[in-house]
Amino acid sequence: VLFAQGEGSRKPVFRELLALALPLTGMRLVSSLMQTVNATLIPARLQLFGLSAAEAMASLGVFHGMLKPILFMPSFITCSLSMAAAPELTKRQTDGQPLCTLSTRMILASLAIGAAASAGVWLFAPLIGNFFFRQLLPLLRGSCALIPIIATTHVCGGIMNALGLQSASLKISLASGLLGVLTVQFLVPVICLWGAVVSLGAVQGLTLLLSLLVLRRSGCIARSR
Repeated sequence: VLFAQGEGSRKPVFRELLALALPLTGMRLVSSLMQTVNATLIPARLQLFGLSAAEAMASLGVFHGMLKPILFMPSFITCSLSMAAAPELTKRQTDGQPLCTLSTRMILASLAIGAAASAGVWLFAPLIGNFFFRQLLPLLRGSCALIPIIATTHVCGGIMNALGLQSASLKISLASGLLGVLTVQFLVPVICLWGAVVSLGAVQGLTLLLSLLVLRRSGCIARSR
C-alpha cells in the first residue's frame, strides 16, 4: 500500500510509523540495558555485602531465575487482557467515545487477578520453596505483595500503547530504570538480596504511579471529586 502511494503521501505515513516505532524500540532498548546493568551490578554489590563471588552469582540466579518468574507469571493473564481490550480502546478513542469505564474496569480486573495470585503464592510459598530452593521461601512471602502492582503495571502499559502514548511510556521507562540502578547500587550492599527485591518494587511502583498519572490526565481514569 505504501509503495502504491505517491511520494508526497508516503512521507506522513512514514513519520507516523516512526513516531510509533521509535518509542517502543527505545523502551525495549532501555529494558535490555537495565537488565544487563543489573545482572552485572547485583553480584558486585552482593560481594560488598560480604558474599563470595560464587554465593553472589547463586543469589543472582535465585532472584532472576526463580523469584522474578514466579512474581511475573500472573501477568500473562493481565497482558492477554490488555491485548484483547486494546482494539476496543483504540476504536473508542478514534470515535471520541468515553474511555474511562473500560480502562478502569481493566485496571480493577488486573488488581483482582494480582491480589488472588499474591494470596496463592503466599499460601504455597513453603511448597514452592521446598521444591526449588529453601532460600526462596522468605523472599517469596516478602515479595508476593508486588504481584498486583506488576500485573496492573502491565495493563496500564497496554492501555497507554493502545492510546498512542508510547512517548510517555518511554519517559516512564527511563525514570524507573534509573531508579532501579540507584536502588540496587545503594541497597544491595546493605540488605543483601532484599535490596534487589526492594529495587524491583520501587521500579514497578514508580512505573505504575506515573502510568496512572498519565492515564488520568488523558481522561482514561476518573478524577476524584
